[in-house]
Amino acid sequence: MAAEREVLPELAAHVSQSDGIVYALASMPGVTAAEVSVRVESEWLVILAHSSGSGRSAAQSFHVIELPAALDPARSVAVLSGGLLAIHMPKAETPSELPSSARRPLVV
Repeated sequence: MAAEREVLPELAAHVSQSDGIVYALASMPGVTAAEVSVRVESEWLVILAHSSGSGRSAAQSFHVIELPAALDPARSVAVLSGGLLAIHMPKAETPSELPSSARRPLVV
């Protein structure tokens, strides 16, 4: 676990919302887009990061963030630039718009 903390430190994330949109920003210095997997699951944001090292230097970090509203995974977008992961997630039009099992992996 010590190697994981060195390669992928604890995720610092900030979630905010405005009319119809939820935004998440996560600091991920030293991580490339190929090392990140992002999934929006209605009211949850799931981020998986892994280092591309081998042996003891390889690490994984898994983060689940509860979101303030039901979202539309099909219209969500994630971008990783300069060590900052920005995720733009439109709110679902109505609570019944999405099944509770709605999920979609995002390409970073």
